[in-house]
Amino acid sequence: MSNYGLKRLAGVFLFLVVTACWVLGLAAAEQDWITWDEFVLLIVTILSAVSVVLTGYLGRIMDAVWLGWVPGAVIMAVGFAIPPPGDEVGSALIFIGGLVLIAWPVYFLPLIALGVWLRQRRVASAQAA
Repeated sequence: MSNYGLKRLAGVFLFLVVTACWVLGLAAAEQDWITWDEFVLLIVTILSAVSVVLTGYLGRIMDAVWLGWVPGAVIMAVGFAIPPPGDEVGSALIFIGGLVLIAWPVYFLPLIALGVWLRQRRVASAQAA
């Protein structure tokens, strides 16, 4: 496998790991294992955005096209799978997952495109030197 193939695979893996962390955190908050205030911190959002840019830097735009739906679909699936002790358990995950599923291009595509642009710019400057 080429060096580029390994980098692209690393970018996809990073995206999926961050998705898994978000799903675990959202499910833990939904089950009251942690509070929403403990989970939804600015630093988590910033690190998540940086990881998506890094995914684009390591991968390419097509990765965003086929990976973008994964977080929303998984979050919704977990919301449906949570056994409801009450009527509304899991509903926040279903709502958030649906929102991500519908609006993922607004968040993921620009950040991944930024990562791809940064990589192309670095390659162009290295070739010019």
